[in-house]
Amino acid sequence: MIAAGMVGRPGGYLVGWVLQGWMVGAAVVLPRVARDVAVLVALVFVGLWVVALRLGGRIDRERAEFDAANPGVVGP
Repeated sequence: MIAAGMVGRPGGYLVGWVLQGWMVGAAVVLPRVARDVAVLVALVFVGLWVVALRLGGRIDRERAEFDAANPGVVGP
């Protein structure tokens, strides 16, 4: 949760990518019994991270366009 709060600060995205890499790496070194499920879970979380970054950027762009087109309006 601390890393999620850091996204708006300098280096926040780097912290997120480092944590994602650590999670995949940790999943790979687990014993064979748990490795398959752990790698699957790690890849799901990496996918969610990528989607969140892409959608977040898209939302920010759309908000900026709306604000530029509608000065003084609070929101739709």
